[in-house]
Amino acid sequence: MAAIGTDVGGTFMDIVLLDDDGSIRVGKIPSSPEPEYSSMPLRSL
Repeated sequence: MAAIGTDVGGTFMDIVLLDDDGSIRVGKIPSSPEPEYSSMPLRSL
């Protein structure tokens, strides 16, 4: 099973994805101006 972790800050959103095979992917996207929090995890992957 894959797992996703996120951290939404004032300037950036960080995301970590742990794939089924154990590989790790990380992403960082701006959370401003006017963030659309609901779509941020998918856009960062």
